[in-house]
Amino acid sequence: MSTLGQRLRELRETGFEGESVRQAALMSAFGLKSTSAISGWEKGTGTFPRGRLRDYARFFATPRSVEDGGRLVDEKDLTDTERSTMTALLEELTALLDGRTAVAVSDDPWTFGDHAPIRIVVGSVPGSPYADKANHNYMQLAGLGDVDSLWEIHGHLSRTNPEADIRFVVAEDLGSDDLQCHLVVLGNLAQTQGPGRLLPAGTFPLTQVSVTGPSGDELDGEVFETEEGTRYLPEFTEPEDWRSELTEDVGMLARTQNPHFRERTLSVCSGVFTRGVYGAVRALTHKGLRETNAATLRKQVGDASTWLALFRVTITGGRVTTPDLSHSTLFTWSRPS
Repeated sequence: MSTLGQRLRELRETGFEGESVRQAALMSAFGLKSTSAISGWEKGTGTFPRGRLRDYARFFATPRSVEDGGRLVDEKDLTDTERSTMTALLEELTALLDGRTAVAVSDDPWTFGDHAPIRIVVGSVPGSPYADKANHNYMQLAGLGDVDSLWEIHGHLSRTNPEADIRFVVAEDLGSDDLQCHLVVLGNLAQTQGPGRLLPAGTFPLTQVSVTGPSGDELDGEVFETEEGTRYLPEFTEPEDWRSELTEDVGMLARTQNPHFRERTLSVCSGVFTRGVYGAVRALTHKGLRETNAATLRKQVGDASTWLALFRVTITGGRVTTPDLSHSTLFTWSRPS
């Protein structure tokens, strides 16, 4: 977790479109007589004046701030997008000044406690006639993937975060305001990490890849693969036939800081198949196992704010058995806060 000073320096050095901002521009915009105060704030020396938080948020909300040697654009002249950026930055910087950090593994990892909005990100499944808005029997859920998992996690989040604004959104419809929320992604990790996606490539040392079976058939799901090349495969009644009955899926739970707003989190519930995703969700929502599983996760990853756990999800009679992470875990990883 970065300090306020580190974040202020990061904002200035990354600037706008990768171009750094000179301390002199901030000095001019803030009406200071020298850059010594700015240097001190970035180094964390002395006391940072709380009133400057809004100035920083306003300055870095728009590239127009560097015009004329450095200035603060009047808030009433900010565009809607710039105003949204300013609000998010102000919240982030205020949290850093107050010493608040992102949520890691708590007694209930799905209780965030900050009353911040939550967005559940789901994929779409094209082809259903009922997902067509022109159909008289149109149903929004008919076009969504992992509906079982969505129903389960939405209900649990609503109970544990009663004051939060909780909604689901299809991945391709994510807006700029959605990115400032706690994000809970349901589905393939491969659709989460990478250029132009929610997370930078390599955030987690694991990805999902397509594989071909012994008979030449491509698995209709994507398996987990570590950076070292180790793969974790589902199991079937006939090991040589991926078309036979599924007996064991692989599920994954992962969390990191939301890269679009550091004081919020981004969580991923994934699986090779939809049953793996559902098992990942149920691991921390199931009334009988969620506390035990949360305790197991704390032992495995400590208080890290970026962590990942991979585990077996048993299928019995076609139904998902909630995994007990104390004996079903396959792989864990964490990065210190």
